[in-house]
Amino acid sequence: MPCMKGGMSFFSSRWAQIGVSCGLLAILLWSIDPYQFSRQLLTARAEWVLVAFVGYLAGQVLSAYKWQLLAQPLGFQHPLRRFIVYYFAGMYLNLFSPGTLLGDMGRGLFLVKQRSDLGPALHSVLADRVSGAVMLLWVGAAGFVLYGPTVLPACIYYAMLLLAACTGAAWWALPSLLTWHRFPLGRLRHWLTRLVMPYMRDGRLVLRVCALSVLLHLLQLGLQALLAYALGLVIPFWYLLLIVPVITLLSFLPLSFSGLGIREGGYVVLLARLGVGKEDALAFSLLWTSIMLVAGMVGGIVLLVSPPTPAYRTEARLRG
Repeated sequence: MPCMKGGMSFFSSRWAQIGVSCGLLAILLWSIDPYQFSRQLLTARAEWVLVAFVGYLAGQVLSAYKWQLLAQPLGFQHPLRRFIVYYFAGMYLNLFSPGTLLGDMGRGLFLVKQRSDLGPALHSVLADRVSGAVMLLWVGAAGFVLYGPTVLPACIYYAMLLLAACTGAAWWALPSLLTWHRFPLGRLRHWLTRLVMPYMRDGRLVLRVCALSVLLHLLQLGLQALLAYALGLVIPFWYLLLIVPVITLLSFLPLSFSGLGIREGGYVVLLARLGVGKEDALAFSLLWTSIMLVAGMVGGIVLLVSPPTPAYRTEARLRG
């Protein structure tokens, strides 16, 4: 048993995830023509790549605003500027963790002023993440409703529609489920009630957050279409609407370091169905990944030049 537990902990560790990412990227790079790949990257139009990068940063500012909306019902009335700084700080911290856990914990810690605020602060971050993932699922499902299982396998089509329907049913049924006296795990009931009920009481807020999430996802789809144009690739927006949600949701799985390797492999496989070559698809994917990584570094600069925040004092209190 100790050996089994040790093996499982290794495969769930960041070193295993880094190994998976490096292995997948090595396989992809081994299977392409390096000359054609480097030529494709070098011929990218820098001005459009820069526009895509600036657009990505603007999207992160909108994401910070969405987080502010979700934090306000939980008692956090900070100005938008503070949420922007904390959000970009979280982006920077995510550069050093396999997923978004470190950045999300950092965002929550920055937000609190006293120990009792930590739970609600983390709830606001979790609500931000969940709302984004759910609406990404709905955007993908809407794409499949519009275009059907035309190019992608039918199993992906039905899976996206089923998952989207399940999230809608769960939101509708959750209030009744939480008040059901036979609902198991009282601790889970208490946690879900604290997380969900503040938003159940404000339908306008939920609609605003959902609309913002959809806008953000469409913005990122548009930025990827712009990157394709910068590389001279013909990738229709409707096809990005189908594949990007699928690839992004797969990259959320805790199998690789921040989705590296899985995301690139997904683009190579799914863009091949459109006739895009491996070299072109990998250049497109790595360019998008580079934009996200450089944006994370910008988060570090934002954190560096921002005035000291209450979080530094809070951290000392929590340790004490």
